[in-house]
Amino acid sequence: MSELLYNPDIHEYRLDGRRIASVTEIISAAGLMDFCTAGEERMTLGRYIHQAIALYDQGELDMDALDPDWRPYLEQWIRFKAETGFEAIQGETPYYSQIYDFAGTPDKEGMLNGRRVLLDYKSGSPAKWHNVQLAAYAKLLEENGLKMDKTFKLYLGSDDGLPRLREVSYQARLIAWNVFMAAFTIHIFKEGKG
Repeated sequence: MSELLYNPDIHEYRLDGRRIASVTEIISAAGLMDFCTAGEERMTLGRYIHQAIALYDQGELDMDALDPDWRPYLEQWIRFKAETGFEAIQGETPYYSQIYDFAGTPDKEGMLNGRRVLLDYKSGSPAKWHNVQLAAYAKLLEENGLKMDKTFKLYLGSDDGLPRLREVSYQARLIAWNVFMAAFTIHIFKEGKG
């Protein structure tokens, strides 16, 4: 059986030694990501915040050692969980699509108000490509037998200290999935596979 390997340091997926395109790579290559708001510095910050949240949820985070710049994001995550009762089932798990041959790592799968949900958190401002990324993650989960009732974006890092939860409606997710498929088609064409 094939095993999907993910190297988070270089954001690379491999399956049986073969490099697999990622959701973010596909969206970026199609020119859908606004690098004014999602530049390398912002993306690095996002990776560190994801790591801090994962360690916190596992009970392994040393809060005293946490970089002060990251603390507001983590505090908003903690507040979100306390106020909503969100229960994480799984997080930061890489998935592969055998149908489309791409991979991705959704942020959190869990329970919210009695429903199974996909939650993607962001450390920046809302952007159109966020829905596209979330739709691709939802499709990865669905293909791997994990149907989500709802999908949400959670924006952390607001000046007022409040986390911002935004549901992505079923219709918006369908539109975003079609946009992702267009980006995926461009990716395949550029790679000379189609």
